[in-house]
Amino acid sequence: CTVQDVVATTAGNADGGRDFLKLDCGMTDVLRPSLYGSQHPIVVVPVDDDVDHASADSRYVVVGHCCESGDLLTPAPDQPDVLADRLLATATKGDLAVIEGVG
Repeated sequence: CTVQDVVATTAGNADGGRDFLKLDCGMTDVLRPSLYGSQHPIVVVPVDDDVDHASADSRYVVVGHCCESGDLLTPAPDQPDVLADRLLATATKGDLAVIEGVG
Protein backbone atom coordinates (compact mmCIF):
# COMPACT_ATOMS: atom_id res chain seq x y z
CA CYS A 1 0.00 0.00 0.00
CA THR A 2 1.05 3.59 -0.49
CA VAL A 3 0.60 6.42 1.99
CA GLN A 4 -1.79 8.84 0.26
CA ASP A 5 -2.04 11.42 3.04
CA VAL A 6 -0.96 12.18 6.59
CA VAL A 7 -3.64 14.10 8.48
CA ALA A 8 -3.59 15.52 12.01
CA THR A 9 -6.92 16.20 13.69
CA THR A 10 -7.26 19.25 15.89
CA ALA A 11 -6.26 19.09 19.49
CA GLY A 12 -9.58 20.65 20.55
CA ASN A 13 -11.42 17.37 21.06
CA ALA A 14 -11.51 15.42 24.31
CA ASP A 15 -8.78 12.92 23.41
CA GLY A 16 -6.35 15.60 22.22
CA GLY A 17 -6.53 14.77 18.52
CA ARG A 18 -4.99 12.00 16.44
CA ASP A 19 -2.69 11.60 13.49
CA PHE A 20 -4.05 9.51 10.61
CA LEU A 21 -2.31 7.70 7.77
CA LYS A 22 -4.60 7.30 4.77
CA LEU A 23 -3.56 4.45 2.48
CA ASP A 24 -4.51 3.55 -1.08
CA CYS A 25 -5.74 0.16 0.14
CA GLY A 26 -8.22 -0.67 2.86
CA MET A 27 -11.18 -2.86 3.71
CA THR A 28 -11.53 -3.95 0.08
CA ASP A 29 -8.05 -5.51 0.29
CA VAL A 30 -7.60 -6.28 4.01
CA LEU A 31 -11.01 -7.09 5.47
CA ARG A 32 -10.22 -8.84 8.76
CA PRO A 33 -9.43 -5.71 10.85
CA SER A 34 -12.80 -4.21 9.86
CA LEU A 35 -14.72 -7.40 10.60
CA TYR A 36 -12.99 -8.83 13.67
CA GLY A 37 -10.57 -6.21 14.96
CA SER A 38 -7.67 -8.46 13.95
CA GLN A 39 -4.19 -7.08 14.42
CA HIS A 40 -1.66 -7.07 11.57
CA PRO A 41 1.88 -5.75 11.86
CA ILE A 42 2.34 -2.61 9.76
CA VAL A 43 5.74 -1.36 8.61
CA VAL A 44 6.33 2.05 7.01
CA VAL A 45 9.02 1.90 4.30
CA PRO A 46 10.29 5.33 3.21
CA VAL A 47 10.70 5.86 -0.52
CA ASP A 48 13.18 8.70 -0.03
CA ASP A 49 16.52 7.17 0.94
CA ASP A 50 17.84 10.59 2.00
CA VAL A 51 15.30 10.90 4.83
CA ASP A 52 15.76 8.89 8.00
CA HIS A 53 12.13 8.08 8.83
CA ALA A 54 12.95 5.08 10.99
CA SER A 55 14.65 7.13 13.71
CA ALA A 56 11.47 9.03 14.63
CA ASP A 57 8.48 7.08 15.88
CA SER A 58 4.96 8.44 15.58
CA ARG A 59 1.53 7.25 16.66
CA TYR A 60 -0.99 6.85 13.82
CA VAL A 61 -4.48 5.56 13.25
CA VAL A 62 -4.21 3.83 9.86
CA VAL A 63 -7.25 4.05 7.59
CA GLY A 64 -8.09 2.93 4.07
CA HIS A 65 -9.41 4.65 0.99
CA CYS A 66 -13.07 3.60 1.10
CA CYS A 67 -14.54 6.58 3.01
CA GLU A 68 -16.44 4.20 5.27
CA SER A 69 -16.37 4.32 9.05
CA GLY A 70 -15.26 0.67 9.11
CA ASP A 71 -12.28 1.18 6.82
CA LEU A 72 -9.88 1.00 9.75
CA LEU A 73 -6.63 -0.95 9.60
CA THR A 74 -5.63 -0.29 13.23
CA PRO A 75 -8.67 -1.11 15.35
CA ALA A 76 -8.42 -1.97 19.03
CA PRO A 77 -7.84 -5.72 19.51
CA ASP A 78 -11.10 -7.63 18.94
CA GLN A 79 -13.01 -4.33 18.69
CA PRO A 80 -13.35 -3.40 15.01
CA ASP A 81 -15.27 -0.19 15.74
CA VAL A 82 -12.74 1.33 18.19
CA LEU A 83 -9.87 3.52 16.94
CA ALA A 84 -6.41 2.57 18.15
CA ASP A 85 -3.12 4.25 17.35
CA ARG A 86 -0.11 2.26 16.29
CA LEU A 87 3.52 3.21 16.91
CA LEU A 88 5.12 3.40 13.44
CA ALA A 89 8.04 5.08 11.75
CA THR A 90 7.23 8.65 10.78
CA ALA A 91 5.52 8.60 7.37
CA THR A 92 5.15 11.03 4.51
CA LYS A 93 3.06 10.94 1.33
CA GLY A 94 4.34 8.35 -1.11
CA ASP A 95 5.93 6.07 1.48
CA LEU A 96 4.99 2.41 1.41
CA ALA A 97 3.01 0.74 4.18
CA VAL A 98 3.48 -3.02 4.35
CA ILE A 99 0.61 -4.80 6.10
CA GLU A 100 1.93 -8.18 7.16
CA GLY A 101 0.07 -11.45 7.57
CA VAL A 102 -2.77 -10.80 5.15
CA GLY A 103 -2.17 -13.75 2.87
